[in-house]
Amino acid sequence: RKGMTVRSKSEVIIADLLFSKQIDFQYERPLITADGSWRSPDFTIDDDTAGRTIYWEHLGMLQRPSYRRKWAAKLAWYKSHGILPHELGGGPNGTLVTTEDGEDGSISSADIEALVDALLG
Repeated sequence: RKGMTVRSKSEVIIADLLFSKQIDFQYERPLITADGSWRSPDFTIDDDTAGRTIYWEHLGMLQRPSYRRKWAAKLAWYKSHGILPHELGGGPNGTLVTTEDGEDGSISSADIEALVDALLG
């Protein structure tokens, strides 16, 4: 709906939902830290109302061991740079939100919408 290309059908659902709720976001905006390392979160949302940045990663292939290992390393990177999971209250440098596909590749747009409403309602 926003006229952008994303990497997966699940990310289309997330992008369309954010767009339909008029939540400004950027897709794969590089996040460069003070030490020069970087990652490209799937979605970045600058929540000016709450004074925080949300980094959203959709984990679409956790059933693959190599993907799980890469995600574990990426999660450790986020944590080491003060970006902590939403469930832990976020961190001084951002809040990390994750969503996952089901083991069978399913995704619930209703669950994602409830998450968006809880985070940014």
